[in-house]
Amino acid sequence: MGWIKNFNMIIIRYILYGTLPLEGKFENYEGTSRCVNDAQFSPDGTKIVSCSYDNTIRLWDIQSFKEVKRLKAHTNIITSIQFAPNGKTIVSGSYDNTIRIWDLESGQEIQKLEGHLNGVLSVRFSPDGRQIVSASRDKTIGIWDVTSGKRVHILIGHSDAVRNAQFSADGLAIISCSNDATIRIWDLVLGTQVKRLGEYIVWINSMKEFPDGQTIVACPNDNTIRLWNVKLGLEIKNWKGIPIL
Repeated sequence: MGWIKNFNMIIIRYILYGTLPLEGKFENYEGTSRCVNDAQFSPDGTKIVSCSYDNTIRLWDIQSFKEVKRLKAHTNIITSIQFAPNGKTIVSGSYDNTIRIWDLESGQEIQKLEGHLNGVLSVRFSPDGRQIVSASRDKTIGIWDVTSGKRVHILIGHSDAVRNAQFSADGLAIISCSNDATIRIWDLVLGTQVKRLGEYIVWINSMKEFPDGQTIVACPNDNTIRLWNVKLGLEIKNWKGIPIL
């Protein structure tokens, strides 16, 4: 459980000093003309992909700090981006209600996934890269087959926009959070909700499952960070007073 100790130290220092204890050299990647919504490392750690309010996706080389590719097709703000586990493709989600899959080598769009009735706020690949989960302002979560581009499940239960959705580490469940102030866990095979965590008075911006598969960290919009035990369905830690930087 060493990761719990390390996480505790990070949070404590963040609360005390208002910044994460980062060490080493950091670079500034310039070029995007408007707010950057998401950025992710490639699986091999040699590149970064980012998406922005300027409707573009940009690929950056870690060594040269240069933009090496720019992808355009979305017609509205791009909210979320991720490399596939094999590093060969990228998935993006946008306020234009679409999800797009891109070939990294050619920079071309190879799939356009349509079905959401409002903006897509989050997209993530499954651990094996065969499926994509999407979270939308239309209050639904979509599960998509990468090969066919078809939506194979629609998860319905949130009563407001779904801000984030991701696969569990074993790929058998979906974890989501929403403007309805709840975290929900879904059975991927059955397409049904199996657990509901939290009844906050504010929306939840994001959440992440920890390596033990039984703990979720959540970031509500109330200046707190919270840990949940999934099996018990209980909040086990609450860090209050996180400064807004």
